[in-house]
Amino acid sequence: MSPNTKTRILSSLAIVLILAVLFYLGKEFVLLTIMFASMGIVDEVFTNFFKMSRSSVEYLFSQTSLVAPFLILFFGPKNPMLIDGALILGAVVNIGMIYFLFKADIKSEKLKKFSFLTGIFFLLPLIALGTIFTYDKWITLIVGLFIINFGMDTGAFIFGKWMGKHKLWPKVSPNKTVEGLIGGMFTSATLGGLFWNYFIGDIGLGLFFLFALFGMLSQVGDLLQSKFKRIVGIKDSSNLIPGHGGIYDRVDSLIFLAPFFSLALKYLYIRG
Repeated sequence: MSPNTKTRILSSLAIVLILAVLFYLGKEFVLLTIMFASMGIVDEVFTNFFKMSRSSVEYLFSQTSLVAPFLILFFGPKNPMLIDGALILGAVVNIGMIYFLFKADIKSEKLKKFSFLTGIFFLLPLIALGTIFTYDKWITLIVGLFIINFGMDTGAFIFGKWMGKHKLWPKVSPNKTVEGLIGGMFTSATLGGLFWNYFIGDIGLGLFFLFALFGMLSQVGDLLQSKFKRIVGIKDSSNLIPGHGGIYDRVDSLIFLAPFFSLALKYLYIRG
């Protein structure tokens, strides 16, 4: 086992331990931690992607447009219509980002022009995650989301190493393969289905395919961040987490998946 692999494992165990402590402390602590982590992502994007100062107007506006609405929506008087609207908008924005993923020129220099929207871009998935905490089984649902996301990452790695022969998109992410994508989707569906069936409720074939779709969407989030990094010419969003890079590197796929997962909870009633 290489030193880097050991570092990644130790960092992952530390993250799991921190999450366990936060779950024990209660949903408010988890929500605030997610908010601070999102602020850290905005900081990574500004300082490492855009190479902009923390004292810039765009930076201050982005952090404010992230924090203020989130605190109002989840720690002030509840406004379900605003939350639902933000949830739908988050999914719409992500669908728009799929267009960006396939159409944006990797040599484009236009990304920095939209820096002032960074906070809003990350606010929408932050709200999507926040809606999960309104359910009685919020811990189980959050863990289910993590398992589906983890299943995609793990399955893609194992199947890609084992039988990966066809590159998925070498210009954006050279190590990803078609076999890894398919294997990851199967792993997401299997692990997510088993968890759901055991802890929440019966799972039918429809949910199995839905979890496979969720796995694919998490991979899209990973590819999207890879495209961003290719455009600005960096390897990691930061070096904050040993062996993993930055916060955004660790949660890019989770951020992209969150609005779709939360919409499924609300409108497809897959809560058990």
